Amino acid sequence: MFTIEPKDLAATVLAASKEETRYYLCGVYFHAIDGKIALAGTDGYSIIQIVTGADAPEELEPFILGTDDIKIILSMVKMECKTHGNVVPIELQFQKGIVKIGPSLKEYRFTPIDGTYPDYQQVIPSAEPAPITEIGFNGNLFGVMQKAANLHSDSKNSGLRAVFIDKTSPIRVYSSKGFTGVVMPYRI
Repeated sequence: MFTIEPKDLAATVLAASKEETRYYLCGVYFHAIDGKIALAGTDGYSIIQIVTGADAPEELEPFILGTDDIKIILSMVKMECKTHGNVVPIELQFQKGIVKIGPSLKEYRFTPIDGTYPDYQQVIPSAEPAPITEIGFNGNLFGVMQKAANLHSDSKNSGLRAVFIDKTSPIRVYSSKGFTGVVMPYRI
């Protein structure tokens, strides 16, 4: 079992694909990075990765939680907030195929998406940036990154930092602790 905050799920799902052709991208990928629970969403053009502060259980098997299930879970979170107000923090407790929501521990059962999530970490830039004069990118994707960063940090205007390696490498976008995004460049 592990526990995450709903804001991390809400932020990550923003990058999940809406295209059913690659159904395994239509959700959030739960896995471990350096012993912590990590969430990732991608549509093939952008990536949002959040490494939470929650310890990953040793028996954690990576899984994909579908977008439709996420919508239901987040609506249940809203109902918990209405019931308990902002006095009690709302958390999501995950066990295999079950999520327990908030202090009342209402259960929602889900079936993970059966598919193999791509190794998205390959495209997150790790090299030092080089000076460049011009790079093309889809500005709407930066809007998605900003919205996700704001959700993750509980801020209305979380600052974004971008790392540009060269004109053809993915653009690494990061903000608060644990938030990483990737935007693919366009040719100009």
